[in-house]
Amino acid sequence: MVIKFRTYINSVDTNNWDFLYCYYNNCTDRIDYERVCAPMVKGKGESKVFSALTIEPKLTPKDCELCVEFFELSDSSYRDTLYYRFGNRMEAAVGINTIEANEPSVEVYPNPTTEQVTIKSKAGISSFQMMGLSGKVVLSENHAQSTNHHVINLSELKPGPYFIRIEEINGKVVTGRLMVQ
Repeated sequence: MVIKFRTYINSVDTNNWDFLYCYYNNCTDRIDYERVCAPMVKGKGESKVFSALTIEPKLTPKDCELCVEFFELSDSSYRDTLYYRFGNRMEAAVGINTIEANEPSVEVYPNPTTEQVTIKSKAGISSFQMMGLSGKVVLSENHAQSTNHHVINLSELKPGPYFIRIEEINGKVVTGRLMVQ
């Protein structure tokens, strides 16, 4: 079996992110657009083609998005896709607009935090989720009525990095990273 992967989107800027991709015994700090992996031999320990992907923020991370599709060369119906997104939702550009500097619509503080975090939104908070690095949701709330200010108790969470996703009443989704100490 020969596995091939194709990178659709890669906006990971290595000046703002530490990036490491490993396959077999090789590691690289980038993913090429297309790469054919060596054959996997069934019944001999089932070698892993894709063994590690690490994307870690530096001091000033920027939004990034990575989309990689894996498929078997002999039968492309066997496929899977890996998505990694950090930051605000990224939309494809369809025209040229004047870009205006806006203040952030959502504030999350303190960060890092210990016991609780405060979320403030000018538009109003409709829901929020906190996910561990694996993507598993560890805390979520939906608000029947809009609130512009919400305090979240984090005392039950283990220390470490988390992703937070906030949906405002106007439909805007804001994502970010939160460190619990």
